[in-house]
Amino acid sequence: MNIFCSRVPRICLTLLLVCCTLSLYSQFKTDSLQQALRSADGKPRVDILNELVRDLHRQDQAAGQELAREAVDLATSLNYTEGLVLAKINVSTILAVRSDYEAAIDLTKEALTLAEAAGYQVGIFRARFSLGGFYAHIGQYELSVTESIAALPLAEKLGDVRLQADLLNNIGRVQQILGQFEQAEESFDKAVEVCEQNELEYTKAVIFINVALLSYLRGDLPASLERNKQALAIFEKYEDKQRIGICLNNIGFGLFEQGRFTESLSYYDRSLAIRRELNDLSGVAKITLNKAKVFRKKGDLAQAVTLTEESMAIARESEKVITVQEVRQFAYKLYEQSGKLKDAYQMFQVYTATKDSLFAIDKQKAIDEMVVKFENAKLKGENELALQQGRIKDLRIEQRNYAIGVIVVLAIAVALVFNRRKLIYKHQVTLNKLHLLRSQFRPHFIFNVLNSVNNSVLKGNTDEASEYLSEFAHLMRQDLNAYDRDEISLAEELTNLEAYLNLEKLRFKERLNFEITVEKDINSESVMILPMLLQPVVENSLKHAFRPDQHDGKIEISMTKEQDHLWVCISDNGQGLQAASSGEHVSKGLQLVEERLKLKDKRNTLEIGNQAESGVMVKLKIRLS
Repeated sequence: MNIFCSRVPRICLTLLLVCCTLSLYSQFKTDSLQQALRSADGKPRVDILNELVRDLHRQDQAAGQELAREAVDLATSLNYTEGLVLAKINVSTILAVRSDYEAAIDLTKEALTLAEAAGYQVGIFRARFSLGGFYAHIGQYELSVTESIAALPLAEKLGDVRLQADLLNNIGRVQQILGQFEQAEESFDKAVEVCEQNELEYTKAVIFINVALLSYLRGDLPASLERNKQALAIFEKYEDKQRIGICLNNIGFGLFEQGRFTESLSYYDRSLAIRRELNDLSGVAKITLNKAKVFRKKGDLAQAVTLTEESMAIARESEKVITVQEVRQFAYKLYEQSGKLKDAYQMFQVYTATKDSLFAIDKQKAIDEMVVKFENAKLKGENELALQQGRIKDLRIEQRNYAIGVIVVLAIAVALVFNRRKLIYKHQVTLNKLHLLRSQFRPHFIFNVLNSVNNSVLKGNTDEASEYLSEFAHLMRQDLNAYDRDEISLAEELTNLEAYLNLEKLRFKERLNFEITVEKDINSESVMILPMLLQPVVENSLKHAFRPDQHDGKIEISMTKEQDHLWVCISDNGQGLQAASSGEHVSKGLQLVEERLKLKDKRNTLEIGNQAESGVMVKLKIRLS
């Protein structure tokens, strides 16, 4: 025992020295490459640039992109295929880090074509490995598996065992999402085997978490608990607190499912201590709620109520909507069970008032097409009815004198023209609404959200992923609710706009701030405007205004009233029109906004231009009815 105790400090010191050495080596490697770059030229310079980009692209995206572009240009001028392939893949990786997966995939395909033509095996592997990851991020899982499986023999041929394990783990995760449990188990087993043969212990622990989830999905709780405990032991060895907390919570949940309440509470308490140490308020709220569920199951309703109310207070402090809603849902059921019917009713009202629903995204296109078909059929039917009425009246006209007949014919003609114009106007408004809805929720925007969710899950930050989904659900429901209304209040429009900006702020983090101001004289509840009007303008600013290296992005939205007009000014502090688009880009979203404004009232206007100092301002002049 004494011998063991005397070794513990030396073991810890050795691990600390290893971590410090790896960090110093990484920095030393980067510094050495930068020094070598100063005197390098030709193909060696391309190679050094590519190596530097791989080290820098996550630490300093702007610097990484600049070096990657230089590598592409230099390799192209030298006709250096291998260097050009790697440079293009590096650029695509930077694009993916920024969630621009469509551009990343296109560029990687270009690199793959070049590598295959040159027979460059490293390039083929890097391209297929990247494509497998990109496709998984945007939900094209079959393509992800295809590319990853194609990359696997190349990884084996190149002798990179860590990449083999990562590939097999990625394949297993995607197969698990697709419900292909047997194939997923086989992929995970192979990944674990590679790790054990090559002493990749930490990677094995990451795989064990996925294996534990697979076992749970298949109903094998004992196996799930065992894998989580194995992963926990390894993460404790590496002192990875984030993943330790995840494993403890997973084990606590598994024990709860088995009815082992005392052991479950013990693991929840350990996870709770780590969440508090990491200042993870949302995590603290969720685990406190998990403890409340244990006490409820044990029949100790008083303690369950106490913990639930504590969880609610922490959840509100965390400002995580999805966490608050989860606590509310449990709370009203617990209050009802405890006989606190008034509290149960009040909590149920709050919960249902703020409850959000995610609609099936893959069904939205079909819904839109059905609406268009319905409107077209309706328009055709109304026109045919009007024509039939006209024919009946024409027959009656023949029985009357010529003068009266002419007057009646003219009256009918005017009525038909007016009715037709009215129907066409309604039809155009409907189509514009549909196009605008598609514009607002076009695939790349949805992919950005879901990619952010996926990245958060892969990093173990499930609370952040939950917040993304909650904000996205709220925004989607609000816009869909406004779809079939001709007008909504300015207050509703601004609430929806703020929800959208909060969602984008989750993605941009500290790089984006926004401010919405309404002139005091404006009653936002009584002022009515077209629904879904402002979001496309703001989205256009977010897409084109800010440079990738800009960290102080700001969007300002202001409302003022002038006689019978509402002025809406949306400005940014970005790079301006010419820098953002080189004079070639015309936003479809802005075109649709202007079309809708003009359809509503020809006196409505939309103006866009550069500001004096920096950025762009869009002005909407809306006539108030």
